[in-house]
Amino acid sequence: MNDSGKGRALPPIIADIDWLSSDSPERGACKAIQLEERSGLQRLFAEKMRDTDLDLGRGEVILALLRVIDAKARPFPGEPPSSTERSDAHRTLAVGILIRLYDDNDELYPAGIRARRSIVEQKLGIGWRDTYPTRPAFLKVVEGYLRFVDRTLADHNRVEIVSAVKKELRRQQDERPVSPAPALEPSAPEPTPGLKSGALGPSRKLKRNRGIVAGGGALAVVVIALAAWFALSGTNSNSSENASDTATIPMSDAATLERLYDGKDPRGTEGEASHCADPPPSEEVVSSHPPVEGPDGTRVGTIELRSSPKCKAVVWGRVLWNNDPAATYQIPRGWTLHVITHRPDTRDYFDQPEPSHDSPIPYALSAMMSTARGCVFVEAYFTDGVRRTASAATSCVSA
Repeated sequence: MNDSGKGRALPPIIADIDWLSSDSPERGACKAIQLEERSGLQRLFAEKMRDTDLDLGRGEVILALLRVIDAKARPFPGEPPSSTERSDAHRTLAVGILIRLYDDNDELYPAGIRARRSIVEQKLGIGWRDTYPTRPAFLKVVEGYLRFVDRTLADHNRVEIVSAVKKELRRQQDERPVSPAPALEPSAPEPTPGLKSGALGPSRKLKRNRGIVAGGGALAVVVIALAAWFALSGTNSNSSENASDTATIPMSDAATLERLYDGKDPRGTEGEASHCADPPPSEEVVSSHPPVEGPDGTRVGTIELRSSPKCKAVVWGRVLWNNDPAATYQIPRGWTLHVITHRPDTRDYFDQPEPSHDSPIPYALSAMMSTARGCVFVEAYFTDGVRRTASAATSCVSA
């Protein structure tokens, strides 16, 4: 592992848009249940709607909010934008088309992403090449979307927005087909409240996330926030416990730590100087434990952050299969697991890919990164070169 492993990793909000924009008929924002796993969108809305009674852990609520925001962008004229506000509205509509919401006639946009990109170009004047999430030009689309969301969900609009969301939820309920109630069977157990069929556990109401960077403000703030936005927002009331004295480390020492540890394997495979763990045993860092989705769409593991009693101000991650350090997992043929360590403050990140093997593998490790110049978080997803699963990302912590 070395600096050649440094690469491009999509920030969570862009990863969500990318995932929902898939050609797969099973994806798209119109599939409300899938929105419950889109942490980027959940966190985007959590701070702005924190003082409301909307349950942002429910996919139906997120879908209703997406549709209300999309509707707010529609009154702007269709001609090419001549102002920032109108331009942001166009970009908001573009996101709605790409993630497959509904058109002016309340019909779903086409399932094929090529057809949706063509609609964006013809209707909004945004070139189809600019609608690929991996292209730098797409950042402008996301920046405009975030600005529009920030204005739409501003405090003085909140009562109106909540009312519109609840109205949309009632409309969804009215349009939902009613199935006849099954006959009661006295021996059947009472279902667990909130447990979806085939789900791993009860759905959870999203807690208020602290530390979210506001969508408004200077453009430079939005650009920087795209990389760190939701990793930082994952910091909860334990954030004070995550803080360390690394902020007092001199810059010269920070640079030394980064040269020593950044991008290295914690097991010391590149020399004893960067040997931080196993032995000695590593220690868990207080952080979130996001679920990792496998290529088949099921939950296969979680990300856990680790630190070392031996190495100062260093964090790395590991993907545990079924939350068990002793468990193994067979990566499907043709797929690769990417475990990426990020330091938002310096915009550095290191990708540690784990390709498929003939036999199951134990937990997967990320590269180490020093926290001397900023917090670190870890992201994980699978890809086969064409398709990719949703990104999972921990909160951003210091050691």
